[in-house]
Amino acid sequence: MARILTITNWYPPHHLGGYELSCFDVMNRLAGRGHEVRVLCGDERMPGAAAPDERHERLVHRELELYLREGALYRPPLKERLAIERHNHYALERHLGEHQPDVVSVWHMGAVSLGLLRRLADRGIPTVYAICDDWLTYGHQLDAWSRPFSGNLPRRAIGRAVEAATGVSTDFNDPGAAA
Repeated sequence: MARILTITNWYPPHHLGGYELSCFDVMNRLAGRGHEVRVLCGDERMPGAAAPDERHERLVHRELELYLREGALYRPPLKERLAIERHNHYALERHLGEHQPDVVSVWHMGAVSLGLLRRLADRGIPTVYAICDDWLTYGHQLDAWSRPFSGNLPRRAIGRAVEAATGVSTDFNDPGAAA
């Protein structure tokens, strides 16, 4: 059986719609078939969410800090953005080390550190994307860390300098080339 690490923003019972519910359904089915599933997702809680399924919740690690607060985009100062990125990268590295996944399953990354995807690609970890909307086109707008470094050549050059100084990715590779 496979060890699967899933990365996504929201995860039931916290959800906005079908994306999260589909991910939950797929992870439940995989776990039910004997695969070792672990879900790394955002820490934001949706008001009025039902109580989690305790049997499944043991697979879920709600540790990623999203660039959302109470459903609204969050644009903290640069120092706090760097702290969020370091926290999220540390969480990913810890789960990669503990779980030793055979594959990483990436779902909705809106308002999540997109540099995590770069980390997976740089490490050569087999990755599969479940794409149910166009978050790949708007993801940089929701990622407060990578947004200032995306777009034109000068912004990307500044991003490379910031990445060299901080050790934290400021962009992510074409997922088609790495997943």
